[in-house]
Amino acid sequence: MPYPEKGPNHSQYQFHQLVLSNMWTAFFGGVRCGKSRAALEQVFEFANRYPGIKIGIFRKDEEDLNDTCLADFDEHVPKHWIVHQKNKGKAKTLRNGSKIIFKGLYSRNSGRLQKIGSLTFGAIWIEEADDLDERDFLLLKARLSQPEIPATERRGWLVANPPTVAHWLYRLFGPLRQPGHAALHGKTSDNIANLGEEYLEDLRRPYS
Repeated sequence: MPYPEKGPNHSQYQFHQLVLSNMWTAFFGGVRCGKSRAALEQVFEFANRYPGIKIGIFRKDEEDLNDTCLADFDEHVPKHWIVHQKNKGKAKTLRNGSKIIFKGLYSRNSGRLQKIGSLTFGAIWIEEADDLDERDFLLLKARLSQPEIPATERRGWLVANPPTVAHWLYRLFGPLRQPGHAALHGKTSDNIANLGEEYLEDLRRPYS
């Protein structure tokens, strides 16, 4: 699995462990704490671990998905892993038969909801989940049902900014979180090995 040379930082390591033992894991954190990179590494892990798995990668708007998740995947995945692509690279088949599907739920141009009702996945990553309504999340949650992957091994993970107590994420992943749901909070300082002390000091000046 193509981890960076320094390996996962402390909160990223915790995230990977929680994903293995919970059906849904939320990674909350501040700017540049490494939460999206950890989510991408988890995609690589599951694609390798379960040949033939279908992994869905979602974000609210299609345009943002293209600039973040899809671009990051194409930058970091070993090129020889991919044997087939379609839909402008948003449906990828890997050499072991695993499939990676990128979907934006909406388009800022048309506003319409992308059709996902017939899709099933063995793993799901939701990027910037705090942008979604709870209805959107429940729609995606129901898609974690690929029959070829045992129910006990299907996993979903999401990354988001820390939610307020009024947000649905706090109710599902906060102190009274639902069974099978786990959460952790990463700090920008956890990623100092990649960011550098000068970057952190620059952030500390305008932020508390």
